[in-house]
Amino acid sequence: MKPLSLCEYQWVRPWPNDRPPENDGRGIRLPQSLYHVLEEWDFAQAGGEEGKTVFHWQHQKAVARQYVGVIQLGRVTIEILPKTARAKEDELLSETRRERERGNLIEMLRTSGLVALRERGVAPQTLRRLPLFEAILFIFASALLAELREGSPRAYVRREENLYHWKGKLHAARQATRNLLHPERFYVRYSEFSLETPLARVLRTGVLLARQFSSLPETHRVLGSCIPWLGGLNNTLQTPDEVHVAFTRQNERFRPVHDFSLQLLRQKLNAPVSGHTRTFSLLFDMNQVFEGYVTQLYREIGLLHGLRVVAQGEGQGEHLLYAHSDLKKGGRRPHLKPDILLRGREFTKNDPPVAVLDTKWKLTALGEESVTDLYQLYAYAGQFGAPQNVLLYPWQGISNGQRIETKNLGFLHQHGLNGQPSTQSVISARLNVNRKLFDPIEREIVKRELFMLFPSRTDGTDERCKLGEAEYHSTESSLSSLP
Repeated sequence: MKPLSLCEYQWVRPWPNDRPPENDGRGIRLPQSLYHVLEEWDFAQAGGEEGKTVFHWQHQKAVARQYVGVIQLGRVTIEILPKTARAKEDELLSETRRERERGNLIEMLRTSGLVALRERGVAPQTLRRLPLFEAILFIFASALLAELREGSPRAYVRREENLYHWKGKLHAARQATRNLLHPERFYVRYSEFSLETPLARVLRTGVLLARQFSSLPETHRVLGSCIPWLGGLNNTLQTPDEVHVAFTRQNERFRPVHDFSLQLLRQKLNAPVSGHTRTFSLLFDMNQVFEGYVTQLYREIGLLHGLRVVAQGEGQGEHLLYAHSDLKKGGRRPHLKPDILLRGREFTKNDPPVAVLDTKWKLTALGEESVTDLYQLYAYAGQFGAPQNVLLYPWQGISNGQRIETKNLGFLHQHGLNGQPSTQSVISARLNVNRKLFDPIEREIVKRELFMLFPSRTDGTDERCKLGEAEYHSTESSLSSLP
């Protein structure tokens, strides 16, 4: 059955049970019984807390929040896409727009690493035409097969056995206790180069689950090609905690497909069952997707322009308060961790970062930022001392029109020890997401725009601005020449 598609903040409504599920202008219509299954699933996965549900439930209407991804209710699949295009409230989600929204989401997930998969020889236009979940499973299958063709996840596995022949080293203590009356046996320890490794078990589990969830023949063909490389589909995992995989330089390339396999297993185990209807979901918070997308683009920028990017949760936070004596004994201090810190390559612990960025996936006009967002950025600026502090929002601008908007909100109202006014600027920026983010040229333009947010390089010169503007206009010209 063809999946039903809706964007963030569109609705799902019930109608009589004798009517089939279908897209209806501004949202989705579901039979009354299936609508109740969706409601039960949502509150079950949220633990009964209204604030954690995927939908905002109203009378005879459920409005999608900022979560995107796939929900399966028996044989019915609902895909929630990000709202990156301008559209009237009553505009039908056309197939062309649906393909672009799907392509943008796949690009953001792939770049952010939340799905942690690489497209290895997969044509982007092919993925955009597939349902979202099928596209993700096809990427997984293609990436796994590409890695397996470079070598199976074999490793030396330590074994202990009681054999009738000598192999490896004798386990003296076990030999004395186990074979006291059996001198013809040897209790030995040895290492074997085998496919029966924790990593192989995880990958087998991913292949098995992907085959269960996918109905696309091409995905099944690719997954079938993976099975001989993994030694069959026996000995799979029942829970994610059964094994621990130690990654090395030899098997690090399998980490993305390993992570996605465990993600599929966790989602299957945590999926609630409503009556006789089995459910499954693979959902992502667009706040995390947007943050990860921008972070990775800045990492690519930093490799070229001498910047070190520190993402949230990478150990570069600061405590907002100094520790009091009772807090030192185990109390908790507020800890500040900005979404993105930009530092120079050569920096010391006491050097302030070049810039602090805080990403927000919400639509807002320049100059109308929420007070909460400004307070949060003010706290980051005061604690880290960055000269440039940016709030970055998405923007549903005109497609192929102006691509980024910025507004300098002023300087922080504080003075240094020398009594001079602060030179820490606060900037509000909106990145136009109403375009083909999956296009390679557009991707380069987005990187140029993010690069141009800052007026100076880490060495304090303005040479970067001239170079950046030239690169930007060169890329613009390349894009305008496309059909």
